Amino acid sequence: MNSNYKAFLLTTLLFISVHLLAAHLLDINYSNTKATHNYTCAAIAVRDNVAQYQKTATKLFTRPQLKKMYNNVYYLEEKKLELQKQKFILSLKIAAIQYDSVDIFLLAHGNNMVEWLYEVADSVKRKIRLVYNCGCGNYSQGEIWKSQRVKHYLAHKGKYSYSPIFYFFFLKRWANGCEFYESISKANKKTQLILRLIGQSKTKATESCATLYPCPL
Repeated sequence: MNSNYKAFLLTTLLFISVHLLAAHLLDINYSNTKATHNYTCAAIAVRDNVAQYQKTATKLFTRPQLKKMYNNVYYLEEKKLELQKQKFILSLKIAAIQYDSVDIFLLAHGNNMVEWLYEVADSVKRKIRLVYNCGCGNYSQGEIWKSQRVKHYLAHKGKYSYSPIFYFFFLKRWANGCEFYESISKANKKTQLILRLIGQSKTKATESCATLYPCPL
């Protein structure tokens, strides 16, 4: 078993463990208030082509949270990259027509999905309010996302980060009514706490947090 696979397996196990235990051990004060918006907004989530149990765990967590927040949710699971790209573009075009804004969640390893936007009209891209990219090291794409008219780009700097831990705490808080920026801040603190408790270095804990790239409003 190579080191990359071990790291990936550990990430998955941590994600599942946190999902099951966090409400009881770490975050008993989560609000049950449903998040509301004074405008319509859809979400598109893309899960890359990983083992089925990983897809299932991500879907079971993600879809219910997103449905609390959005008028519509397009949840895509990758099988063939080109087919997934076309499904994403079609979903984005439809959502841009029907809703005031669109948030995108890229639940994938290091990826270049930003290239998919090259085939999308500016009028559609202007509707993208947020892109959250779970991929390790994908914060470096910030300038490219910015050029594609994305309003907010949230991503991870670490080349090998435990981004699913941040994602769990961030989405859980935001979906339950916590303010967007506060959800990021608190999720980062929880991520650092978890990783330090299991013996990860301070550097690794920090790299696994997410950073909001300064995109124009």
